[in-house]
Amino acid sequence: MPADPDLLAQLRPVRLPPELQVFAWADVFAAVALGILAALALLAVLRLATRLQETPLAVARRELAAARGLPVEQRLFRQAVLLDRLATERERASRRPGQTGSALARARATMGDALYRRGGAADPEAIDAAILEFAGSLRRSGRGA
Repeated sequence: MPADPDLLAQLRPVRLPPELQVFAWADVFAAVALGILAALALLAVLRLATRLQETPLAVARRELAAARGLPVEQRLFRQAVLLDRLATERERASRRPGQTGSALARARATMGDALYRRGGAADPEAIDAAILEFAGSLRRSGRGA
Protein backbone atom coordinates (compact mmCIF):
# COMPACT_ATOMS: atom_id res chain seq x y z
CA MET A 1 0.00 0.00 0.00
CA PRO A 2 1.67 3.24 -1.16
CA ALA A 3 1.97 6.13 1.29
CA ASP A 4 -0.14 9.23 0.69
CA PRO A 5 2.22 12.17 -0.04
CA ASP A 6 -0.20 14.69 1.48
CA LEU A 7 -0.37 12.70 4.70
CA LEU A 8 3.43 12.50 4.90
CA ALA A 9 3.73 16.25 4.35
CA GLN A 10 1.46 16.91 7.32
CA LEU A 11 3.69 14.94 9.73
CA ARG A 12 5.88 16.97 12.00
CA PRO A 13 9.64 16.29 11.88
CA VAL A 14 11.20 14.19 14.63
CA ARG A 15 12.62 16.42 17.31
CA LEU A 16 15.44 15.31 19.56
CA PRO A 17 16.53 17.05 22.72
CA PRO A 18 19.29 19.61 22.03
CA GLU A 19 21.88 17.47 23.89
CA LEU A 20 21.37 14.60 21.45
CA GLN A 21 21.56 16.78 18.35
CA VAL A 22 25.16 17.81 19.03
CA PHE A 23 28.04 15.46 18.06
CA ALA A 24 30.05 14.66 21.17
CA TRP A 25 33.47 13.04 21.17
CA ALA A 26 32.88 11.86 24.72
CA ASP A 27 30.15 9.54 23.46
CA VAL A 28 32.48 8.11 20.83
CA PHE A 29 35.20 7.50 23.41
CA ALA A 30 32.73 5.91 25.80
CA ALA A 31 31.50 3.55 23.06
CA VAL A 32 35.08 2.61 22.14
CA ALA A 33 35.96 2.01 25.81
CA LEU A 34 32.91 -0.22 26.27
CA GLY A 35 33.87 -2.16 23.15
CA ILE A 36 37.40 -2.69 24.43
CA LEU A 37 36.13 -3.83 27.83
CA ALA A 38 33.73 -6.26 26.19
CA ALA A 39 36.55 -7.64 24.01
CA LEU A 40 38.83 -8.10 27.05
CA ALA A 41 36.07 -9.90 28.95
CA LEU A 42 35.45 -12.18 25.98
CA LEU A 43 39.19 -12.84 25.66
CA ALA A 44 39.44 -13.81 29.34
CA VAL A 45 36.51 -16.23 29.04
CA LEU A 46 37.94 -17.78 25.88
CA ARG A 47 41.38 -18.14 27.46
CA LEU A 48 39.88 -20.00 30.42
CA ALA A 49 37.78 -22.21 28.17
CA THR A 50 40.57 -23.14 25.76
CA ARG A 51 43.54 -23.40 28.13
CA LEU A 52 45.45 -26.62 27.67
CA GLN A 53 46.16 -28.50 30.84
CA GLU A 54 49.37 -30.42 31.08
CA THR A 55 49.11 -34.11 31.68
CA PRO A 56 51.01 -35.65 34.58
CA LEU A 57 53.23 -37.42 32.04
CA ALA A 58 54.22 -34.13 30.38
CA VAL A 59 54.97 -32.56 33.76
CA ALA A 60 57.08 -35.58 34.77
CA ARG A 61 59.03 -35.54 31.49
CA ARG A 62 59.75 -31.82 31.82
CA GLU A 63 60.88 -32.02 35.45
CA LEU A 64 62.98 -35.14 34.95
CA ALA A 65 64.70 -33.57 31.95
CA ALA A 66 65.49 -30.48 34.04
CA ALA A 67 67.05 -32.66 36.75
CA ARG A 68 69.30 -34.67 34.40
CA GLY A 69 72.30 -32.35 34.71
CA LEU A 70 72.28 -32.29 38.52
CA PRO A 71 74.54 -34.34 40.79
CA VAL A 72 73.14 -37.77 41.71
CA GLU A 73 72.02 -36.81 45.22
CA GLN A 74 70.13 -33.73 44.04
CA ARG A 75 68.64 -35.64 41.15
CA LEU A 76 67.40 -38.37 43.51
CA PHE A 77 65.86 -35.70 45.74
CA ARG A 78 64.05 -34.11 42.78
CA GLN A 79 62.83 -37.51 41.65
CA ALA A 80 61.50 -38.30 45.14
CA VAL A 81 59.71 -34.94 45.33
CA LEU A 82 58.15 -35.46 41.89
CA LEU A 83 57.04 -38.99 42.75
CA ASP A 84 55.50 -37.79 46.00
CA ARG A 85 53.65 -34.98 44.24
CA LEU A 86 52.30 -37.34 41.56
CA ALA A 87 51.19 -39.81 44.23
CA THR A 88 49.45 -37.01 46.15
CA GLU A 89 47.63 -35.90 42.99
CA ARG A 90 46.53 -39.49 42.42
CA GLU A 91 45.30 -39.73 46.02
CA ARG A 92 43.29 -36.52 45.60
CA ALA A 93 41.75 -37.66 42.33
CA SER A 94 41.14 -41.26 43.42
CA ARG A 95 37.77 -42.38 44.64
CA ARG A 96 39.40 -44.90 46.93
CA PRO A 97 42.03 -43.09 49.02
CA GLY A 98 44.92 -45.12 50.32
CA GLN A 99 44.96 -47.50 47.38
CA THR A 100 48.27 -47.59 45.53
CA GLY A 101 48.64 -48.78 41.98
CA SER A 102 51.24 -51.23 40.77
CA ALA A 103 53.07 -48.52 38.80
CA LEU A 104 53.37 -46.39 41.94
CA ALA A 105 54.51 -49.40 43.97
CA ARG A 106 57.20 -50.20 41.38
CA ALA A 107 58.36 -46.57 41.30
CA ARG A 108 58.56 -46.43 45.09
CA ALA A 109 60.40 -49.75 45.24
CA THR A 110 62.94 -48.58 42.66
CA MET A 111 63.43 -45.33 44.55
CA GLY A 112 63.74 -47.18 47.89
CA ASP A 113 66.33 -49.60 46.50
CA ALA A 114 68.41 -46.69 45.24
CA LEU A 115 68.18 -44.76 48.49
CA TYR A 116 68.26 -47.38 51.23
CA ARG A 117 69.98 -50.53 49.97
CA ARG A 118 73.47 -50.91 51.43
CA GLY A 119 76.09 -50.48 48.77
CA GLY A 120 73.41 -50.09 46.14
CA ALA A 121 74.27 -47.70 43.40
CA ALA A 122 71.45 -45.41 42.45
CA ASP A 123 70.38 -45.75 38.83
CA PRO A 124 68.64 -42.45 38.07
CA GLU A 125 67.60 -43.66 34.62
CA ALA A 126 65.71 -46.63 36.09
CA ILE A 127 64.01 -44.32 38.57
CA ASP A 128 63.10 -41.95 35.71
CA ALA A 129 61.59 -44.86 33.79
CA ALA A 130 59.55 -45.96 36.84
CA ILE A 131 58.29 -42.41 37.46
CA LEU A 132 57.36 -41.99 33.79
CA GLU A 133 55.50 -45.32 33.89
CA PHE A 134 53.53 -44.14 36.93
CA ALA A 135 52.80 -40.73 35.37
CA GLY A 136 51.63 -42.50 32.21
CA SER A 137 49.30 -44.68 34.23
CA LEU A 138 47.75 -41.53 35.72
CA ARG A 139 46.95 -40.25 32.25
CA ARG A 140 45.53 -43.55 31.02
CA SER A 141 43.27 -44.03 34.01
CA GLY A 142 42.02 -40.44 33.84
CA ARG A 143 43.41 -39.52 37.24
CA GLY A 144 45.79 -36.70 37.98
CA ALA A 145 46.01 -32.96 37.55
